[in-house]
Amino acid sequence: MPDRFILTPSFLDQPMPAFLPLARDGDPVIQPPLPAGDIQDRLSAIHRPLTAAVAAALGEGLRPISFAGDCCSTLAVAAGLQRQGRLPTLLWLD
Repeated sequence: MPDRFILTPSFLDQPMPAFLPLARDGDPVIQPPLPAGDIQDRLSAIHRPLTAAVAAALGEGLRPISFAGDCCSTLAVAAGLQRQGRLPTLLWLD
């Protein structure tokens, strides 16, 4: 199964442009515009497209590999896997 790298260059709701050089051509970079409001609204704005990108990768027969700046992104990755009927096994490197 080929890999699909998904880059989320943020730490919680703060942009982390130093991560951008990790992006590969053709792989998604999750950088949505963030709404004004509390941190939960802002994190949701990041996690929804990350969830969708993980589910889309699986739907295309690709292995999603997420590079993100915080542990909260794991929830979005797990949700994307579950959308495609997968029970996730997570490798946590901290």
